Amino acid sequence: TSTFTIHPAPLLTLVQPDSGSVWTQGTSAPVVWTSVGAVGSSLTFTLKKSGSADVVIASGESNDGVLTLSGGAIASIKAGSGYSLLVSDGNGNEDTSTGTFQVNVADGVVVNSPVSGTICVKGSPCIVSWSTTGTLTSVNLIYSGASSGVIKMGATTSPFTWTVPTNMVAGEYFVRANGVDGSGSTGSAHHTGSAFFVTDPQSV
Repeated sequence: TSTFTIHPAPLLTLVQPDSGSVWTQGTSAPVVWTSVGAVGSSLTFTLKKSGSADVVIASGESNDGVLTLSGGAIASIKAGSGYSLLVSDGNGNEDTSTGTFQVNVADGVVVNSPVSGTICVKGSPCIVSWSTTGTLTSVNLIYSGASSGVIKMGATTSPFTWTVPTNMVAGEYFVRANGVDGSGSTGSAHHTGSAFFVTDPQSV
């Protein structure tokens, strides 16, 4: 009596991302799948969104069940919802992520003022403004240059009117903003503004 083997039908199943997953521009993201049967050894991953052209974000990937997409691969994806991911071996075996997921704007902060060449006078108000993107809820503002110190920790409203300390050393300075997210982490979102100058008040 001869024997024979029954092989399972080839099946690709994309596990992650799934409905509710969130990717962030510039941040790496995991892709997880399972493979059964005679699925090809090289896979292609295609990002899909209704109304937008398909984008191949990875190709020639080994069929080993796990792929970490680099932050660079995700940086140029337009923020929004309604995304899905298709995995295919090019031989008719493919699967699409369950539901849709979203891509968020990367956390970022930019110091807008003082603009280059601004003169701030000791003991007088000086306007500091900034803009943020992503999940940042506040910024920590510091100055550096001829001396250094804190302008405002946990600033939430831009612009902020800063009274220049009377004991600051006159000279060239920069404002640095460190973004703070909802968990209180400063992360990597930061920006240093243009050079401005602090001077002594003019004597009458």
